[in-house]
Amino acid sequence: METTAEMKLAAAREKMALLREARQTVTKEVERLMEHNESDGLSWVGTTTDLMEALYCAFEEQSITDDCGLPLSFMTIVKHCCVVLHVKMPRNPYNMAKKGKNRKGIKKQSIISRTTHMPTTMSTHINYCTYEK
Repeated sequence: METTAEMKLAAAREKMALLREARQTVTKEVERLMEHNESDGLSWVGTTTDLMEALYCAFEEQSITDDCGLPLSFMTIVKHCCVVLHVKMPRNPYNMAKKGKNRKGIKKQSIISRTTHMPTTMSTHINYCTYEK
C-alpha cells in the first residue's frame, strides 16, 4: 500500500516526464521548421508569444546547431523562423518568451503545458500553415 507521499512523488515524476516529452516534441518541430526557408510558403497563425516560447524551448535544448556543430543563438533561431513564417520580429523576443513560459491559469497555459495534454504532434500547436500570396 502506497503512502500519500509516495503517491505525490509518483505523480510529480509522471508530470515531469510529460513535460520533458512535451519539450522534446516542441524542439523537434522547431528543428523541422529551421529546415524551411521563406519561399516555402509557411505562415504563423498562432500568437507571437507562443512562437517565441516554442523557439526559446528549442534554444534551451541546444539541439539546433550550425555547420560546425555549435548551438545556434536564440536570436539566430528567432530571426530565421520569423522570416520563414512571415512574422514581424518582436523587439524583445526574450521577454516575450519569458511571458509565455510564465503564463498561469486555465485559459493562459504555456505552450509546453498545452502540449502535455495533446495526444497529437506539435504541428497542431505550433500553428503553421501554407502562406498564400
